[in-house]
Amino acid sequence: MIPLAGGLIGLGLLIILDAFARPAEPRATPGRATGALAQLSAALPRPGWAVLAGATAGTVALVATQWIALALVAAAAGAAAPGMAARAQAERRRLARQEALALVAGRLRDGIRGARGLPDAIVLAADTAPAALREEMAVLKAAVRNQGVAEGLEGLAAATDDPMVRRFARSLASSYRTGSRKVTLVLETVAEAATLQARTHREIRARQTHVRIAVHLMALCPLAALLLLRATNPTLLKAYSDAPGQLVMLVGLGLVALGWWVARSIGRRT
Repeated sequence: MIPLAGGLIGLGLLIILDAFARPAEPRATPGRATGALAQLSAALPRPGWAVLAGATAGTVALVATQWIALALVAAAAGAAAPGMAARAQAERRRLARQEALALVAGRLRDGIRGARGLPDAIVLAADTAPAALREEMAVLKAAVRNQGVAEGLEGLAAATDDPMVRRFARSLASSYRTGSRKVTLVLETVAEAATLQARTHREIRARQTHVRIAVHLMALCPLAALLLLRATNPTLLKAYSDAPGQLVMLVGLGLVALGWWVARSIGRRT
């Protein structure tokens, strides 16, 4: 039972670390299996995933160790894991879109400097747009062809829910109405600012990822020690088998969890 619990805990740790450390990748077109998983994820809201993960982690811990204190802590950690993974995924997506916007703005700028008009530059940028902005650029390309540049950009600003893309579209539409020189200046400014921000955020995220991994490993050390003692010399843990012992263990694990939370909060500000 202990190897099974250790394997499950190790698998959960790998999933959490992967959610924090894995770089953003373009999403592939879902097939049958991934489409069914996406439908299941959409059908179950985020609180439902938190309850399911918490109940699963608590049940596994209770069955493996018969420690109520550890089961409660495992349930709390499992319930928090989906939200943490979702926030990390949203941060990766935002960074990918910021880098994509810098690339698109740079291509539009280069297209205008190469004696292309903004409509032709938009079509070219849409055909080679990064995956993070491919859908918005395709919509903009169709709107520019059917309605015009300024109207297409205003339509994109009204349709998107990304404030970064909204500001870019409205600024570009306003500058297009005033002349090509201002369009080039806006694109130059957006490309440089977005590139600098994306590079800064990626560097900060890399440092924070290292801190988070170290914090996770430090928090797991007491749990690993308990499981190791239970597997090798369980008589040393008899004092924790009754209710007072479980209360002491719960307080100790709670202090470990509090230290993990404080260290992780400090790491997010570095």
